[in-house]
Amino acid sequence: MGEEVGLHLNISKCEVGFIGGSDEDRILASEMFLSTLPGIQLIQNKSATLLGCPLTIEAIPPVINSKTQKMEKLSSRLNDISAHSAFYLLRASISIPRLIYFLRCCPSWKAESSLKAYDDCLKQSLEKILNVRLHQDAWNQSGLPVKKGGLGIRHAVDMALPCFLSSFFACNSIL
Repeated sequence: MGEEVGLHLNISKCEVGFIGGSDEDRILASEMFLSTLPGIQLIQNKSATLLGCPLTIEAIPPVINSKTQKMEKLSSRLNDISAHSAFYLLRASISIPRLIYFLRCCPSWKAESSLKAYDDCLKQSLEKILNVRLHQDAWNQSGLPVKKGGLGIRHAVDMALPCFLSSFFACNSIL
């Protein structure tokens, strides 16, 4: 259907994933898809994402880990500019603002250890920029707004649940 108007399905670029159900049901369904559409890509629960956001709980840590690696790469480049500019870029662009969409789209608070790793990377970047070691109390205070005596560096662990809840309640009227 559709070939009469020039449409053709490129099966090698098609993906299918099965979330939920028993293992037997998923195996049976994937065998049916593969027999009907040979060459279709099967998505595993650990890599199930849509527009950069995980679709399963198992897919959350790998996404956070990739975002942590990107932040490490970006923050390593901050050493080449002035401390003031580096701090501003870290606070306004590189740290949490790059993570907000992800935090709003999935229950990332369930992968707290991965979020802590992201925050550790953020803390190391901040320590390099400020050229001072931050003890736990100082790190906690850095998350406060500037008018409350902090640096305005929001922490991923603290932002995960409020971001998701705000997105959920914003969409609640649609449901």
